[in-house]
Amino acid sequence: MVATADISQKIDLKSLKILPEVVYDPCVYRGRVAYLKAKSMKGKVAIFQSGKLISIGTTSEVEAARELEKTAGLLAEKGFIGNVFLCPRTRNIVVAVNLEQNINLEQFLDNIKQGKTHMKAIYEPDQFSGAIIYIAEPVKVTVLVFSNGKTILTGLKNESQIDFVIQLLEKVLNQPPLSLSAQ
Repeated sequence: MVATADISQKIDLKSLKILPEVVYDPCVYRGRVAYLKAKSMKGKVAIFQSGKLISIGTTSEVEAARELEKTAGLLAEKGFIGNVFLCPRTRNIVVAVNLEQNINLEQFLDNIKQGKTHMKAIYEPDQFSGAIIYIAEPVKVTVLVFSNGKTILTGLKNESQIDFVIQLLEKVLNQPPLSLSAQ
């Protein structure tokens, strides 16, 4: 899960080094970012000088928003910024899914080409062992599908899209292959 928020205030990242939860190394990204990672957090939050915050590594939108709020609250509590109202925004959800079946990737791509879906696909087994599926509508997402059924969804903007994309993939997977007489 990747989510962002903006505190709309400049932050002196070097001064954050006094906080035990903060990692700041001026050699990393030329000193333009610090990371907050508390024991109670699942992920971490990148803090930029501009006041932008990026939550990385949580497993839900609620968790990401909570960690962004926690970061802003800690910065305000310690006097690095004034109080703020955050509007967290989910930017990217990455999901690993096991479709629990072996997949003939060439047949899968044929089904995509024959179907009436808003999908495009690339499969070049000499270069990459999985098929790359681009879904444009109604959800914009990139999907990596491997022959063992393991699948990676990336580019989702909210958790409600996950089930929809999985159902769409299963629908394509379960299409009967075209017979030679139908071609």
